[in-house]
Amino acid sequence: MKRLLLVCALAGSSPVAAQDSGFYPSEICQHVLDRASDVDKLILAAWVSGYLDHRHGASRIVDLDNMKVVLRNLNDICGRNPQATILQLVEASTPGDANTPGSAAHAKAMLAGFLAVGADTAALTAGIKPTEDDIRRVFLPPLADRLVPYYAALFTPDVQIRPKPGQTELRVIRATTTNFKRGDPVLKDFPPEYADLTDQMLPGIPIVRFAFVAAGSNQGTVYDALVFVGGRWVFMPSPWQALD
Repeated sequence: MKRLLLVCALAGSSPVAAQDSGFYPSEICQHVLDRASDVDKLILAAWVSGYLDHRHGASRIVDLDNMKVVLRNLNDICGRNPQATILQLVEASTPGDANTPGSAAHAKAMLAGFLAVGADTAALTAGIKPTEDDIRRVFLPPLADRLVPYYAALFTPDVQIRPKPGQTELRVIRATTTNFKRGDPVLKDFPPEYADLTDQMLPGIPIVRFAFVAAGSNQGTVYDALVFVGGRWVFMPSPWQALD
């Protein structure tokens, strides 16, 4: 109600009059933004803000300045993914801090240990080895059956996740298996082979692709992928390799 009253007050009209055309979250974002009136844009920004607050258990102030920021961010994201729906864009967003389990920031906080001076990267890598239960909570048979021995053989003592000299920063991209199964725009930021595995993935599992990079660079040592399962991050690289 607070958000609706804000929209009505900003528009200078009644709740009934404010809904002159509206939108469906399942509509293509570019179509919505192209036809949206000023009132529609305020409604849209308030809806996005409320959706994200509810999804992440957050609560932010609802005012005109924040709605302008939300709308500007939505325009930017839609410009990069013009055929995505409003709902897809919002669900693909990854707000959350290092205390939000499964968020991008949470993964980044864990990975920071690999950048520490003198880090025992062998021990850190061994610490994120997936168990059989982890694997079966992400993938269905027959892929899960193949991944259990595949990852058991992959994690040898000399296998280490580590940055190269001069790589002091992290870049992360987060998605979920639900994004993959729907073919959401974020899929283009991950290896295309994931598209062949969607029928063997369980939904709603956070997945992070990450890279160690030098300061100011977007190129670096890339790893795919961390998976958040059972309350912790584990490393399950290139699961499609188990199909060969």
